[in-house]
Amino acid sequence: MAEINVKRLFKNKLRRLSNDWTVRTEDQKICCPVCGEELKEDHLDGVEYVKTKRQTEIFIHTECVGKWGKC
Repeated sequence: MAEINVKRLFKNKLRRLSNDWTVRTEDQKICCPVCGEELKEDHLDGVEYVKTKRQTEIFIHTECVGKWGKC
């Protein structure tokens, strides 16, 4: 399987958010969907990338993957 460059994908997602006029400036951040913590570009070790069937790009902490979908 090909190696995924999470840092490049993260930068591209931030660039697309900044170009989207429908997103408010203060909402232009990427957060982990499980814990809600903001993901920073300089701390991407331990971050996983998921692309869904609907082409939604999700960035999630590695330790949060096991908790995903559980309440």
